[in-house]
Amino acid sequence: MGCGNSKKTTKTVPADKAQVLQSAHEDNEDIRDKYDLGNVLGSGSFGQVREATLRTGGTEVRAVKMIERDNEDGEWSNQAIFVREVGLLQCIQHDNIIRYYDFYEDVHFLYVVMELCKGGEVFAKIVELKRFSEKNAASLGQQMLRSIEYCHGMKIAHRDIKAENFMLAEPHIAAQVKMIDFGMACKYEDGQVLTELCGSPHYLAPELIGQKYDYRADTWAFGVLLYLLQYGHYPYDAKHPRDIMVKILTEPIRWQTKVKLSKNGLDFLKKLLEHDPKKRMTPTDALQHQWMKLVNSVKKEDEGEVISTEVLRNAQKKVTATRKLVDPKMDQLRNQKLQKISEDFTKGIRSGKRLGDTPKEEYMSKPEFVRRENKITTAPSNQITTRRQSFSKMMASLGGGGKPKDGLGSLGGISESEEGEDKIMPMPKAKGPGRSMSLAGTSGMNMPRRLSYLGNSNDREEKNLASLYEEKRQLGIVPAGSPPALKPALEAPQETE
Repeated sequence: MGCGNSKKTTKTVPADKAQVLQSAHEDNEDIRDKYDLGNVLGSGSFGQVREATLRTGGTEVRAVKMIERDNEDGEWSNQAIFVREVGLLQCIQHDNIIRYYDFYEDVHFLYVVMELCKGGEVFAKIVELKRFSEKNAASLGQQMLRSIEYCHGMKIAHRDIKAENFMLAEPHIAAQVKMIDFGMACKYEDGQVLTELCGSPHYLAPELIGQKYDYRADTWAFGVLLYLLQYGHYPYDAKHPRDIMVKILTEPIRWQTKVKLSKNGLDFLKKLLEHDPKKRMTPTDALQHQWMKLVNSVKKEDEGEVISTEVLRNAQKKVTATRKLVDPKMDQLRNQKLQKISEDFTKGIRSGKRLGDTPKEEYMSKPEFVRRENKITTAPSNQITTRRQSFSKMMASLGGGGKPKDGLGSLGGISESEEGEDKIMPMPKAKGPGRSMSLAGTSGMNMPRRLSYLGNSNDREEKNLASLYEEKRQLGIVPAGSPPALKPALEAPQETE
């Protein structure tokens, strides 16, 4: 996925297209051949999440995330974003990462079938508890760290570690924690320096804002998550994303508040939220930290400090503060499209195809499944008159002799908030010395619609942020404030009534 060394700075590169999605299967297997699509579990600006029950093999219910196709063929189209992310999802298998089963496409939607997390978001479940201690926080954090450690072992930087992207497999706090949403993730190689300014503002590591970072930015984001959980607010907060980023670069973290943590708990957080990534604790080191021994403590007095319910409620409020409602008309239109596709399917008209390899699952050896598979028929392709460009054609259109491109969109989770919180996506760069076009070959194309952007951010502001980070890094300390020359470009616009 691109080469790099300790001195080389390069854009991240998507997974090899030849390894991402193979050509559609000859039998044109539609998602409806394998699953009955059921109730809506969640809805967002670019699609829905529904129940998906296996038609053969028992009563297991999974979740299917449906992303609406768009009319674009470039690297920022929904299709291209989908392809790049699927390349990562197909190689991931870990107990603390949501499992992905199948990938499909049809005339209107792209489908990802995944494990159903019945417990919802971790923070939402925590507020229901009558008692929550540092031991509980360490237990949850341990599982989150294992998922991050695994990703880094696979040379994958998640780049969007946050509270909303961890869910519970079952509806109780002792259930397995699952990492979701690899929309910002990318492959990297040892020594590679990443430069895209992307992610969720509150969780951005200083070096990520400086646009010279690596996988260690994930550990900082995890530290922010644990800080939020135990303090009830973010280490750095402001109304506008730019103000948050300036604070991250210029202000020290407040450790002395009404919240009192144990000595080991405070040390743990400080080593995660270390501004110098070279000194920052790794997930592997964090798992061996003294604070993690709380997980196996049996005595009540060894559980660390008890975290007040007020703190937990405040943390949950922060997580949900930016969520947005979906226009009911949008969902109504999606439902109409799905209904038409289902009606055509019952008439023998298939507009869908499986993508990638068919997973080998236990139920496939059962007699009823074998009998059913022998009865699958495929409608003539000339019956499909409205089918959009297939993935095989789209893959070919992304090929050629140019350099691989980057940019990943949100996918892979069932979090209620995945559409609502402001995120920062890599922005198109103006041509000029030292800056490359991140949207090369896509002139005139709309930017991705699924995520919110960084206000009126422009190339100058990004350079100013990078300069501010570089100054802080050279000083080796957190500056007392932003240099006056940088402030005008970084100030947020005035609020109007």
